[in-house]
Amino acid sequence: MEAIEALLKRHRDFWRMRGDLLISVNHYTPLEKGEGIPLAGGRRVTDNTLLTPEMVDPRLFLADYLAPLSPVTGDYFHALAPYGLCWTEAIIGCPIQISVGSVWSKPFLKDWDEVSAIRLTAGNRWLQKLLDFTGALIEKSEGRIPVTLPLTRGLTDMAAAALGPERLCVALKRQPSALGRLLEAYRDAFIAATGSLLSLIPRFHGGYVTPYGVWAPGTIARTQADNSVLISSEDYRTHILPYEASIIKSFDYSLFHLHSGGSLHVAEAIIDIPELGAVEVAIDPNGPSLGAILPVLQRIHSKKPLIITGPVSQRDLEKALASLAHSGLGLRVQRL
Repeated sequence: MEAIEALLKRHRDFWRMRGDLLISVNHYTPLEKGEGIPLAGGRRVTDNTLLTPEMVDPRLFLADYLAPLSPVTGDYFHALAPYGLCWTEAIIGCPIQISVGSVWSKPFLKDWDEVSAIRLTAGNRWLQKLLDFTGALIEKSEGRIPVTLPLTRGLTDMAAAALGPERLCVALKRQPSALGRLLEAYRDAFIAATGSLLSLIPRFHGGYVTPYGVWAPGTIARTQADNSVLISSEDYRTHILPYEASIIKSFDYSLFHLHSGGSLHVAEAIIDIPELGAVEVAIDPNGPSLGAILPVLQRIHSKKPLIITGPVSQRDLEKALASLAHSGLGLRVQRL
């Protein structure tokens, strides 16, 4: 208990940009193609299967899983999260395709008139399945290990998923009002879905553990802007950021996920949101290295707590430790 209390204090300091850094360094292992997820009825997925919520049985996913005995893993907490099944895209109506080792969504919104009918209801089958999966994790944790949110997409990604990348780009220039109505509907859906999850997940020492293992003394949310690679920073700031800011303001501690290889150009806009809790930057294996983006990271960290994840070289790790202030800094990296 003393170790947990000491770590909680360090994490509280992280959000205040005080204290020392949080660090975890492991060896980098590229993802390998698995054997396919289990489906209801006992079979495993085959290539290009259209996934429905009825095909997902949380008990099969968790049948052989043994929760760790301790919630503490070094400078971080270990938290259980639902398996990544494009939950956000599924909840907003995207068809979900799955193959051995991969899962993706497909565009579905054909007419702007359909936007007025977008409402997230308690009867949403994919949201209910996500709540069921989260409930199964809570039971599996036996009260020892915290449960956290799944990977959740941001508004740029939700719009790109529903429309397709090309239509999103065209809408930004030619139909900004219609796009705004869509973003407003998806903003409300995001807030409602995350709120439903947080209402179900038991608090851990009065707060919640984020998907990156950092505890926060209040409600949490994780958003991102992967598809901002398609648009300029000016268009993002003008057309998307106001709706994203509404999400951030709806929770006590929000994390914004960015990539080194495609979305750092919107960082300056994001860190201007006073209510944003922290920024997480993932170093892409085939993108700019940690060393190459240190100037951008320094600008982010001058305003916000910063978490860095992904594969890094020993040299870049040492440069980062020497260049970045340690207060409000979290490193969860894999050494190349």
